[in-house]
Amino acid sequence: MAARSNESTDGGTTRPGKEVEMAAKKKAAAGTVSAKAAAVECLRGKRNGLKTSAIIEAVLATDGVVLKGKTPGATISAILAVEAAKEDGLVERVAPGTFRLRPQRRTG
Repeated sequence: MAARSNESTDGGTTRPGKEVEMAAKKKAAAGTVSAKAAAVECLRGKRNGLKTSAIIEAVLATDGVVLKGKTPGATISAILAVEAAKEDGLVERVAPGTFRLRPQRRTG
């Protein structure tokens, strides 16, 4: 498995997750937003995190979110769980059913 690089194309470094944010901005301009990007946006600024049910409501209320699953709540919950399980994931589980953005480590 190849390691992810935190180097941007201009030689500087970017924080992990910057690619997701940039992709979300491009898709928003095109009229669609991924559920993961919408979840990250709703968690931004929430220091103690949010319950999964609140995240699901916020994501579903976001204009342009495209979900292909039959059960959107389960799809969003799975996205959060997978992201929390990653060592460099964007979110972390702080309690059962509660997630927040993972604090970013400063490099340099």
